[in-house]
Amino acid sequence: MLTLFLDTGSHENLLALCTEKETLATSPLPSHGDMELVPAIERILKESGHSYQDLTNLAAVLGPGGFTSLRVGIAAINALSYALDIPSAGIHLSDLWAARVLSDHHFLWLHSTRRTQIFIKKCGAHDASIEILSLDEAEKLKGEYIGELIPEHQTLLTLCRPMGTENIASLTEILPHLLLSLPYGKKELEPWYGRGKD
Repeated sequence: MLTLFLDTGSHENLLALCTEKETLATSPLPSHGDMELVPAIERILKESGHSYQDLTNLAAVLGPGGFTSLRVGIAAINALSYALDIPSAGIHLSDLWAARVLSDHHFLWLHSTRRTQIFIKKCGAHDASIEILSLDEAEKLKGEYIGELIPEHQTLLTLCRPMGTENIASLTEILPHLLLSLPYGKKELEPWYGRGKD
């Protein structure tokens, strides 16, 4: 298995190439890197001694994230899936973060969306769903969290504390196993924005 993984939903966009056992290569991407995306894919393949024809699977973060960056990333994965006739899979950003947690307890996944709102998911709880909270509501949150918050939101959430780095595995460490577990298919992926008809 050789999977090309694309994350254009995180604050730091990433491209990775993985087998079922290891992450062969990673490459950061500019946040609005539509012009740089194809050259970056070709470079990561070439540097690892592979070509498009070697790819067996494609995966992408579906969201949440910026409108344009998510659309660019998912459109690229859909186009490659169609052109190469290989399956693709999507993953929610909260699941990507949760897969990195090494401990076995309850925690929050938090993600700054608009300056006045925060996405939240209570991980470790059954049937955890994603909610959007106003800053007034988010201010009451308590506990340990993972995810990406802008500095203003970090300052506001005084009852929350970021999970210690000793409890969070690196993305390159968990990515091969996580990508192996995704449900791949020939269905077109769609961005998830968390609002309206997602």
